[in-house]
Amino acid sequence: MKLYYAHFSPQARAVLMTIRNLNLEVEIINVNFQKGENKTEEFTKLNPLQQVPILVEDDGFTLTESEAIMAYLVTSRNPNSSLYPINDAMKKALVDERLFYNATSVFFSHIQILHPMLASGEASVSNAKIEILRNVLLSLNNFLEGKKWFTGDDEATIADLSILSNLIVMMCAGIRIDKYRNLSEWFERCKKLEGFEENYEGGKIVSGLLKMKNLPPLSQI
Repeated sequence: MKLYYAHFSPQARAVLMTIRNLNLEVEIINVNFQKGENKTEEFTKLNPLQQVPILVEDDGFTLTESEAIMAYLVTSRNPNSSLYPINDAMKKALVDERLFYNATSVFFSHIQILHPMLASGEASVSNAKIEILRNVLLSLNNFLEGKKWFTGDDEATIADLSILSNLIVMMCAGIRIDKYRNLSEWFERCKKLEGFEENYEGGKIVSGLLKMKNLPPLSQI
């Protein structure tokens, strides 16, 4: 099994963290986007979108969306794992719901701010974009009301791993979560999960890029 990976990608880090929590063997292929390795003919055949993560099984079976990869890994390698409870329709539906929210709202809330900053050096952030991100953080905090994890009190799921990877990007960009009590407590619990440090180290690339471009951290959010 091969994982095409890049440290800066929260989606790729979420997949790798899933692999760590399942204790799976994987060949990690680091893709250098600065050198254009994602634009080669070979890579484009694997994923026409020229993005990571990409999971390739030994028989050639390939997946290119992080949520699908994470669900597939649990289902195919350890279907009894609480990371993705496929035998409990209601719990599985809750995990899927949080995964969809993460993909459509959480990721968008920070990429709409960070992409213009990192791609073109745009230092100012509109109030509308700030409001979107604040609403997402508030929603995440509310989702956790009375719960230890995003789908309940039992154990972390792939929804937690996926949301965590995006939240790490925000925090490394300077966004503070201490005003969101539930979210802060959940983040502390996440520190005990396999692969947390590896995930966090990857997120630090964002803060390094902001400093390199002399851009301010997003501490005002």
